[in-house]
Amino acid sequence: MRWWYIGILSLSCLSLLWSQPLPFREWMPVYDTVYVLGDIYLEVSLIEQKLWVHRRNAPPIVMPISSGTSSIPEGMETPTGIFTIQNKARLAISRQFDSTRMYWWLGFSGNFGIHALDGYGYYRYLGKKPSSHGCIRIAREDGEKLYHWVSPGTPIIIYILPPARILAFADSTFDTTAAIRLTERSWQLEQYLEERLCRLYAGEYFLAHFPPLFLDGTTVLRRAGFDTGDFYRIPLRQKLPYSTTPPPVWSLPPPYPKQPIVPISIDDTVIADK
Repeated sequence: MRWWYIGILSLSCLSLLWSQPLPFREWMPVYDTVYVLGDIYLEVSLIEQKLWVHRRNAPPIVMPISSGTSSIPEGMETPTGIFTIQNKARLAISRQFDSTRMYWWLGFSGNFGIHALDGYGYYRYLGKKPSSHGCIRIAREDGEKLYHWVSPGTPIIIYILPPARILAFADSTFDTTAAIRLTERSWQLEQYLEERLCRLYAGEYFLAHFPPLFLDGTTVLRRAGFDTGDFYRIPLRQKLPYSTTPPPVWSLPPPYPKQPIVPISIDDTVIADK
């Protein structure tokens, strides 16, 4: 993620801090990081109207985008959160919007996706302002590259303000047996993730001894995304555990009683892979 640049500390200061003894490092900014096991993930800033393609061992690639807006008829804001690419198609046809042809479709949350369009009229909005009915529009040349780089399961984080929960690549020493893999949303998982953010906002993140979170880069999340939190609620100082008391063993809460499933209709798009 890129949020070290926003003004709290410069990169050189962070490098200096990281080399300091642990008690001094309690002043460093902390995030609730979700580690990515794969070699690629996407980042979208709706404020900056940009998409970053993060590749392992390679510099990120920036692409201008135009996201959704509720200021146009039938328009809505692009959803925020941590998602995965759910499906992809060279061409998708929207029945809702006059059979609009959407090229290099990358769906990430039901009918929301990244895609290009015919013509060049929408190019003037790319990197400038939201102009779509909810999806993320991208140039055709960028869409084609992106289509071949990502696959179902590729993580994507979308935010408006700086997030408190971020994505980052896991290194070769990452132990998945001591971590929690994010899968489909459930009541107990949402409660657990909310607890992590609450402890982070309270300056008690290290006291909780949370295990790391990860996405394997292949598991497809079918439901809404995970909350990214609010960076501005994170205190600069986090308390550190100085006692020798063994850390607690974290596990998800017991399953919430199942509720009857209410059928809903979300189909607005017909996808045809050519």
